[in-house]
Amino acid sequence: MTGYMNADGSALIGGLNPSNQGQALQLDGSGNLKVTGGGGSGGVVNLADPTTPANKAAVDASGNLSVKLAGGSAVAGSVMLVDVAGANKLTIDSAGRLILVPNQSVNLAQWGGATPSVSNPVIMQHQIRAWINNGQGYSATTGKQSAAGAITGGLSVFNPSGSGKTLLMYSLTFTIGNNSFNQVNFTTSDPALGTSATVSNNRSGGAASVTSCSYANTSLSVVGNTKDFAGAGTNAFVQMLSNGNSYVLPAGNGVVFYANVSGPNIWLCSMAWIEF
Repeated sequence: MTGYMNADGSALIGGLNPSNQGQALQLDGSGNLKVTGGGGSGGVVNLADPTTPANKAAVDASGNLSVKLAGGSAVAGSVMLVDVAGANKLTIDSAGRLILVPNQSVNLAQWGGATPSVSNPVIMQHQIRAWINNGQGYSATTGKQSAAGAITGGLSVFNPSGSGKTLLMYSLTFTIGNNSFNQVNFTTSDPALGTSATVSNNRSGGAASVTSCSYANTSLSVVGNTKDFAGAGTNAFVQMLSNGNSYVLPAGNGVVFYANVSGPNIWLCSMAWIEF
């Protein structure tokens, strides 16, 4: 094509310039496309939209992006990224370093409308350990009991109505020395089974539990609403709350495990929970 051919007959690649004149693209000595700005070779490259020739962004001869404020003045120091309301969200200084404001919290996400914390956690397995480390984990046990005959024994954990706490029960285990079918009931009043159960804070030296815990090694009348049943082999250790299952007990609610001991034998039950 006339005007788009090299002297050796090879084709040139080109385009129309703003004056509607054909112009070949140029390469530098290394074969790279040569781009020049309004100031000529080594000047600033301006990026603009196709309808408005106003400068949108500029890259200098060293390949650095030139940042300007909304009013058009160049930024000599740090760059601040802001939201639509103008609040400062992120600052990068002239050396490209992220600036964090001292003594200010960084809210990466929210859970339940507030910043995640020990009292407002994103629930996961590790959070249980965080609560225990914070002194909020407790456990109660009947200890090893020996039934003189066939009984329906039990262990109760009750959260009093004025406790100001919610219980998250994550473990309920038992062992009975004979084949048995046992049940778990929810209660709305303290059944007070007769003997106070030993309750421990699972962080040594932690505060006392708000709960009322009791057990009985004598035959009980079953009270409350049945939540679950569990069969067990002889001397089998059973974890009723497996695969992340749990019971949530607001103030004024409790749970009772009823052990079906079919004859003279050994049995025990333990529960573990969080108070928050």
